[in-house]
Amino acid sequence: MYARTNYIVYLCYGPERVFYECAMSLLSFSQVHGYGVPGNTEIWIYTDKPGWFGEFKDCPLQLHYRTIDDATIKEWRGKIDFVHRVKIAALIDLVNVRQYTLRRYRYRFQKTDRRCAARYR
Repeated sequence: MYARTNYIVYLCYGPERVFYECAMSLLSFSQVHGYGVPGNTEIWIYTDKPGWFGEFKDCPLQLHYRTIDDATIKEWRGKIDFVHRVKIAALIDLVNVRQYTLRRYRYRFQKTDRRCAARYR
């Protein structure tokens, strides 16, 4: 049987204060977990400025980055420019990126215009 992988996803774009909040969260996480991540955990950062995290090269956490641009953010917001839709779209994108791993546990994601739900079969 495969060990389940836990995913921590940060959505970090826009004003610089959001990047500082993300950095503080990462530092707090590393402090709580003894400057390391449990072996079955991946940390993904969706950002429009991956270079901002260049100072994190000595960070003990293994960070995965996914670059998003303004066009992607606009697309993810949808026709009504709904900011919280970006969170759901980022999670759906992560499922697509990690499709093989998630398929092992038979997660099925359903997307409609109004909701997104994940169910374990």
